[in-house]
Amino acid sequence: MNKDTHILLVEDTPADVRLAKEALNATGIAYTLDVVSDGVQAMDYLRDSKDTKNHTRPDVILLDLNLP
Repeated sequence: MNKDTHILLVEDTPADVRLAKEALNATGIAYTLDVVSDGVQAMDYLRDSKDTKNHTRPDVILLDLNLP
């Protein structure tokens, strides 16, 4: 059974989200991508993934280090 790689992208610039999606598509890997736009949303997402079955914890977190 092949499992999708679950990726959380923390990015506030739509053009950079689009670029990340294009780069991921070019790899040919199977992935699921969730996008949040700031650190607060990222922490909420991670807390929710721990406490509920709405979504699983990501395998990879791509983080924009220059968020406001």
